[in-house]
Amino acid sequence: MSARRLLWLPAAVAGAWLVTAALALSWEPGSPGAARDWREPLARAEGALARGDARGAERAWEEAHRAAVRAGASRGMLELGRAYLRIGEAAHDRATAVTRARRTLLMAMFHARERGDADVVAGAGETFAALGDHEVARRAAEIALELSARKGRPRERVTAVRSRESRPFDPPFDYTLD
Repeated sequence: MSARRLLWLPAAVAGAWLVTAALALSWEPGSPGAARDWREPLARAEGALARGDARGAERAWEEAHRAAVRAGASRGMLELGRAYLRIGEAAHDRATAVTRARRTLLMAMFHARERGDADVVAGAGETFAALGDHEVARRAAEIALELSARKGRPRERVTAVRSRESRPFDPPFDYTLD
């Protein structure tokens, strides 16, 4: 192999690394590209579930989950947590579905709290209340109220979370616990 070829390979690798690094540094969590990253695989997961392909739905959900986590998309994590209640139950069982969904919903809630997104925190609280986890729902309502007060936002959504704490299971999304 010639000396010229040996110099070309490291230069090409370094150039590829620089392009990758520049793209990674220009990536902003919550940007429209970040949102599309998790939505498309989630749509594929929902489609696979509708066709009865539980394993395919779970694989697409995992891809969407990785994209939402990578992008720091708290709204995406909220939607993914809710979706996993259906997907996980079809792929595994109810207990597995609820456990993994709860983990994703908690991640959504913590990310949203850090970003000051009261709507996502309240949405996670609604889901926890619907699952019967009133302690976490109550804490989500407190966090959402605090965030709403900081931004001067309406409190209706938070009030709705609080009213759900004492009611029987009535999910704000397509899932049942029968």
